[in-house]
Amino acid sequence: MPREIEDLIVYFAYGCHSRKHFCDEIDMFCEFRKSIPPIFLRDRFLPRRYGRTKTPYNFWPLNPFKSGFPYYPLAGLDTSFCTWSTYIQSAFGQIKPCAFRKMRTYEGHIFRKINWWMTETGIGDWNAVMLHFLDRFQWDLADLDNYRNPELPWIKCFCKACEGARYVQHSLSPRFSPR
Repeated sequence: MPREIEDLIVYFAYGCHSRKHFCDEIDMFCEFRKSIPPIFLRDRFLPRRYGRTKTPYNFWPLNPFKSGFPYYPLAGLDTSFCTWSTYIQSAFGQIKPCAFRKMRTYEGHIFRKINWWMTETGIGDWNAVMLHFLDRFQWDLADLDNYRNPELPWIKCFCKACEGARYVQHSLSPRFSPR
């Protein structure tokens, strides 16, 4: 299909122009969906056209990086927006003190890294999160014995998600991210 027709379809359907080839963008979303576990992501994503105003959360588009949710063009999303789920902080609050010793780190250090992850990184920074955080502690986080209440179903989902996390091969182009 010619690029002009693709652009016309995307503009008519979503109200923004596609900056990448449509098929390349779909492949990129598939790669992100395979790499980032869905429990790590929020359900909604901040659209670029609303800016940082007080737009109701329910009017934001569903997060296209989360598996099972519909496609939304990358050009219409604010990729610097914090898209991480609060399950991450809750799960780390459930880790036993002896698990931190096993991981050879301090609880305060982990929570500073969690704060950095939750506030300073966007979806395009996933590989940095993997490198500085999950890669080092991935297998300790996937062990149910390290949690205070391992019988909680969401803790089991979090452990499975930590096992399945991997690096993303595609990167978001710098022109999409203001950083």
